[in-house]
Amino acid sequence: MVNSINVHHSKTLKLENALLLELSKEEDFEQLTKFQILIERMDLHIKQKGAQPVGPLIQKTDVKVNDNGGPQMTITFIRQANAFIHHVDSPYMMESVLRVSDCLYTRFVGEEENMKFAYDKLHLVGYEEEIPLSNETYTVFVDSNEEDGTMTADIFIPKLS
Repeated sequence: MVNSINVHHSKTLKLENALLLELSKEEDFEQLTKFQILIERMDLHIKQKGAQPVGPLIQKTDVKVNDNGGPQMTITFIRQANAFIHHVDSPYMMESVLRVSDCLYTRFVGEEENMKFAYDKLHLVGYEEEIPLSNETYTVFVDSNEEDGTMTADIFIPKLS
């Protein structure tokens, strides 16, 4: 099998009834060791509000420069629900429609540790084609196969206008 990462231009990511959990402070990142519990709590919150989680987990990563000149990372986990939840509890936020237009896109299929090549390829295409890209990435975790240790993920990086 030949490994290849095909890049597509001008793709749009559209999410409906999206529950968001944003982690941006150092103490938030300590929770990442309990990743599965965070996601289970999101699903439970959706169910407690009378809706059902739908679709795969989406992770948004945004890296900016902080006041000290260092990197400031924000990770947002996104779960879609089958209905809009009007009153979500902190620390969650709700968006009826989250649309990310004009993105470089690829579908990655392979071992999780090799997914960095998909991100690198998108950034390389942006560099080679002189396409300014956002510091945000959206990763849709489509599927995982524990038997052969592979996963499928859709990766979107918005272009800057």
